[in-house]
Amino acid sequence: VGLTGTPSSNGLMDLWAEFRVLDMGQRLGRFISSYRMNYFDPDKRNMYQVFTYKPKPGAEQSIYRAIDDITISMKSKDYLNLPPLTMNTVPVKMSNSEQAIYDELNAQLVVSTQGKQIDALNAASLSNKLCQMANGCVYDDQQQIVQIHQRKLDALEDLVEAANGKPVLVAYWFKHDLIQIKSRFKVREIKTPRDIQDWNAGKIPLALIHPASAGHGLNLQAGG
Repeated sequence: VGLTGTPSSNGLMDLWAEFRVLDMGQRLGRFISSYRMNYFDPDKRNMYQVFTYKPKPGAEQSIYRAIDDITISMKSKDYLNLPPLTMNTVPVKMSNSEQAIYDELNAQLVVSTQGKQIDALNAASLSNKLCQMANGCVYDDQQQIVQIHQRKLDALEDLVEAANGKPVLVAYWFKHDLIQIKSRFKVREIKTPRDIQDWNAGKIPLALIHPASAGHGLNLQAGG
C-alpha cells in the first residue's frame, strides 16, 4: 500500500516510480524510459539533451485509466470543512535611502554599501539579491550578511503584538532572515515531531518554519 498526499508533486512523471514499486511495472511499464516514450514528448531541450518533458495529448487520462484499479484519490474539498481563507496583506516600505540601494542594484547589477560590494552576475542572481534586500539583509561577495533595513522585523513585531498572545507561525526563506528574527524575538523552529506536538498544543507563542521543509505533509492547523 502506498500512501501519499503528493503523488505527483512535480507532475505526472513522478507517478512512475511509486507505481513501479506497487506493481513491478505492470501498469506504467518496467522502465522510466518506456513510460516517457509512451506518455510524454520532449519539452525544453537543446541539440543534445532533453531538460523537461510535457504530457502527450490525452496522456493524463490514459495514465489515470491505467492505474485506476489500484488507486483511490480523495480531494480535501470533498472531506474537509475548512473556514474561508483570509488574506491580510501588510505593506512594508523602505526609506528613500534604502530604496536607492535597491534601485541601484536593480539597474546596475552592482552596488556598494557600508563598505561592502554586492554583485549580481546574472538575472537569476539579481532576483535573489533583490528578494534578500526586500527582506532586510543581503549577502556580499564573501557571503557576509549586510543589513539594509529592519522594516519587516518591525512589521512582524506589530503582528505579534496584534495577535495578543495567540500563537504565531512565521515562514522564513533566507538564513539571514532566521538570524535576524532570532536576534529580536524568542522563537522556536518547527523541526521535530515534538515541536509539531507542542505547536498544536498551543505551547509555542512564536514558531518558525521554512517552506521547503514544511510545505507538505505537516498538520499545524491546531496551533494557531
